[in-house]
Amino acid sequence: MSEAQILNREASVVHGARREVSSKPSNASKEMERGLLLASSDAFEAKVQPSMLLSQHCGNMYAASLYASLASLLEARGSELEGKRVMLFAYGSGLASSAFTLVGRPTSSAFTLQRLAGQVDLRARLAARLEANPADFDAALQRLTDRFGAHSFMPEAPLADLLPGTFYLHSIDEQYKRKYCRKA
Repeated sequence: MSEAQILNREASVVHGARREVSSKPSNASKEMERGLLLASSDAFEAKVQPSMLLSQHCGNMYAASLYASLASLLEARGSELEGKRVMLFAYGSGLASSAFTLVGRPTSSAFTLQRLAGQVDLRARLAARLEANPADFDAALQRLTDRFGAHSFMPEAPLADLLPGTFYLHSIDEQYKRKYCRKA
């Protein structure tokens, strides 16, 4: 379905829904909401859904959500994004928001869209996550709370669960200098 056909369909559904609802405010109208959801469903599936993989699995990551959505879109569309303009918009919880556009351009370098899409490999990364029970999570948070502001220590968390290449905190010395290492 072309974009013009989608827009015409949306307009007819919205106008039809508008004729069927009462004069109460549209934000209180379930009929209007259903009509708008139906009218925008094709556009949503085509333009938004491909960017939602990480959001659906990880929830709101605040500032990282914009870039997680970009990574999701890159994995879903890869080289299809060549020649396409992608708008990224993030509204903050305060006074600021960010909006910018990217254009997928073909390149002869190692950073092709297809190669980047393959290296992101989000589905495999999501599948490799370790499941932890709430008690383990609470214990990890308690360790962080207990060590807040502390120095001269090495974290006790096991490294076995970290993927190769992951950076981790090795130690904090008596002058609060942090030393990071990378898992081999």
